Amino acid sequence: LCEKRPTKYAYDFHFNFYCLNTDGTPNENWNKAVANRAFRRCFQEGLNLIPYYARFNKINPLKCENNYYTMKGVCYNSKGTDYVDLVAKELGIDGEKYDGETMVHLRKSTADSIAALKKQAMDELTAIGVTFPVKAPFFFVAGNTVAQDNATVLKQCFTDSFGDDFIQLDLGTYVSSLAKEVRIPKLHGFVINGWGADFGDPVNFLGQEVLSDDNAYYAQTTSWIAAVEADPKDYQKELLADYQEFTDLVTEAKAIVTDTDARYAAFAKAEASMLNNALCIPCLYEV
Repeated sequence: LCEKRPTKYAYDFHFNFYCLNTDGTPNENWNKAVANRAFRRCFQEGLNLIPYYARFNKINPLKCENNYYTMKGVCYNSKGTDYVDLVAKELGIDGEKYDGETMVHLRKSTADSIAALKKQAMDELTAIGVTFPVKAPFFFVAGNTVAQDNATVLKQCFTDSFGDDFIQLDLGTYVSSLAKEVRIPKLHGFVINGWGADFGDPVNFLGQEVLSDDNAYYAQTTSWIAAVEADPKDYQKELLADYQEFTDLVTEAKAIVTDTDARYAAFAKAEASMLNNALCIPCLYEV
């Protein structure tokens, strides 16, 4: 058996910060929860996705693990260093690691630290009226048994990682168009979507998530952070501050146009800011 190279897309969990119910009213429980940094970091650090990766690579599922927002191989600095390796250093991780023949996790925390993070999130959210378990609306295409099985495995990953008292996947289906039936009506808690490079520069990825830019695809169509920015609630102020920090770092990096190495280093700091604040959660590569 010969393992194929990953496809050119980096898949991520894209949160919806302006989730609506089917009747058009705000899904306040989810919106309050996902605005909380500790809650989002539980996705980043506590969610064991190995059974989900095995849906794509049964033999070596951790080959599918993605730890970055930008796809590997998009660009290299003058020393030949992959841009994502610059991001890894900013995050305090160091490329791919192996235990004999098996890849091992890079960004997962210990059981004690995950339990502490879960408790922090639950305490902070209980104080603002969030009820548990938090239901995360997640949609797959109806009539597709592979998509249904993937969603079922993903739901079990949440149960195995967090128990039944914290986060539960609330599975739903759409008929033909995720965009028209789910994303545009803002029904999703999160979607898993892949982005590939249109050109070899980190701005092609990070520019899709920034504030106050009508061309930021994910900010305008998926996370709906643009809608939050237009009418923020008190519980979303920390979230918007995290987004503003990330946006400012992207703006600074974009302004560097005469020194490629400095540009990539600045973008790596911006991407690390996004990931450390769990604004978007790297998920997988398709292998």
